[in-house]
Amino acid sequence: MGKSQSKSSGGGSTFVSGLRSRTKSGKKESSSESTGFPSDIFSENLSNDRAKKIKIDPSQIDFGFQRQFHDEYEVTKLLGKGAFASAYQVSPRETSRFYGRYDLAVKVISKTSLKTVQDVRWLKQEIDIMKLVGGSINMVHVYDCYESKNHVYILMELCSGGNLFEKISKGDPYTEKMAAVLMGDILRVAEQCHSRGIIHRDIKPENFLFGNKLMGAPLKMTDFGLADYCKPTTKLMEISGTPYYIAPEVIRQNYSLKADVWSCGVVLYVLLTGKTPFHREDDRKHSYKVVFRRILEDTVDFTRDPWPNISEDAKDLCRKLLCKNPAKRVTAVEALQHPWIKQGMVHSKETEGSSRNPKIDAIVQRLQLFGTYSKFKQVVLYRIAKELATPEMEEVKAQWDKMNFGNVAEMGTIRLLDGLELEGFTVGEAEGSDLLKAVDVMGTGKMTFEDYAAAILDWREITKDKRYYHLCRQVFEDFDREKCGFITKRGLKEVLPGPLSDKDAKKMISEADTKGSGKIDFKDFVFFIQEKLGSADMFDKRLSSRYRNSFPKRTNSFLRKLNLLPKDAAPDSSGDSKRSISPMPPSGEDFNRSLRRDEEIEHFKEF
Repeated sequence: MGKSQSKSSGGGSTFVSGLRSRTKSGKKESSSESTGFPSDIFSENLSNDRAKKIKIDPSQIDFGFQRQFHDEYEVTKLLGKGAFASAYQVSPRETSRFYGRYDLAVKVISKTSLKTVQDVRWLKQEIDIMKLVGGSINMVHVYDCYESKNHVYILMELCSGGNLFEKISKGDPYTEKMAAVLMGDILRVAEQCHSRGIIHRDIKPENFLFGNKLMGAPLKMTDFGLADYCKPTTKLMEISGTPYYIAPEVIRQNYSLKADVWSCGVVLYVLLTGKTPFHREDDRKHSYKVVFRRILEDTVDFTRDPWPNISEDAKDLCRKLLCKNPAKRVTAVEALQHPWIKQGMVHSKETEGSSRNPKIDAIVQRLQLFGTYSKFKQVVLYRIAKELATPEMEEVKAQWDKMNFGNVAEMGTIRLLDGLELEGFTVGEAEGSDLLKAVDVMGTGKMTFEDYAAAILDWREITKDKRYYHLCRQVFEDFDREKCGFITKRGLKEVLPGPLSDKDAKKMISEADTKGSGKIDFKDFVFFIQEKLGSADMFDKRLSSRYRNSFPKRTNSFLRKLNLLPKDAAPDSSGDSKRSISPMPPSGEDFNRSLRRDEEIEHFKEF
């Protein structure tokens, strides 16, 4: 059912991810079910049902991760402890590539907690998914993975501002305007997952962390332990999530991506009222199945206090998110277009009463979008961008020149942050470093104009250019090192920057190989470039009008030295509150923890 146990609602952890353990199986399995250990436990040919029945000894577990964690990092502070996982703040040693960073944490999972082959596969999938969505600065970032004989170490971004549940529980005064801003953040990261074919399955306030303790700190999604791959047409059957936030169709074991949208609706209900829609004061006395029955049968109440004091727009969005029929429920993208969310969106000061180019407002969004592409796709777009000579390219060059006040050939993190600040954006120093690494196509450690152009160009528009097809052919032929009419693993390894293993090359080939031939023809190549380009709108703009005071002041800014720093502006505080949020009432622990994937839940068919 749920894969792992979440940190409890009362946990005061500042760790970047939920303290959720790999779990013990809900059923005892006979020794006969443990026979037939596969040679490749990550093979797609091994079904999940079969993998759940194959027991595994810790000594058999090898993810292929690096082994020198304690050589590179010193554990400095316990952040939280669960049954099978612990979280620590760490300090990088001089041998670490992150030496000097203070904002790192590690999630340590005991290999003894991985009882079956499927437990191992789930952990690997969780790590893969976190890396897949890591190009966004509103997702908790995974930097490296290590392992030892007995443990797995996931090195992650440290978010020290606590989680959203804690803020609500303390009764912090969120106005409707601020609730709309936070809900926009939550819906955007949900859509980022959905656009990549990922369902989170555990969207709740506990799984949204504030980057630091400053007022207005950015909100980041975490805890992908229950996440799974899911196409829009896929139907999942595994009951997984946290009882108060589970959608009706999940209980009925027939659901898809819109189950996350329901959970977003519950979060909105909590932001506006301080409690979940199906919470009752005596829940501690009941099983979570009672909550499931309410979710299936009861109507969401929009009449009792404080709903009379809440705006009609807020009620309307909440109703649309909490529509019990998933076919009629809005998508995350549609919800982001709702008037209540749009009125909460922060705009740059320059756009007020002016004709600022909307493409400039999207710079940080497009950098994030480009950072989510595979290295293969990035290199292809980089090479096409180098040959383009269009009016849009001239516009991008003008933007680069304006940001590049020192006229340097390559921007490091500090120059990039300064340039963004000149254009009206505020990005945290660690975030800027992560963003630069994500878009550094050739692996130089800095951003060139070619890197910038490949990320900033509107590729949906570029595909309409008459030279585009010719440039695609030119890049394809360069990748076709064997001159056989196909891109092969050998071609990728010769052209892509840095060392590339056979396994990684094979994975990249499979991204574009629609025929399963192990190589890419030109038709597949063109389709691969244009497929899933995505929309930059689902990413945070990081406008200074919202985030100027949300990060520690940088002391290494070239702008300060040259007196070029933009004038300080107070955070956007427009929009009066209709009400302040009441404190979250205490509720049963069973209803605030995630159900484990293999937790035995009897008689579900009654629902």
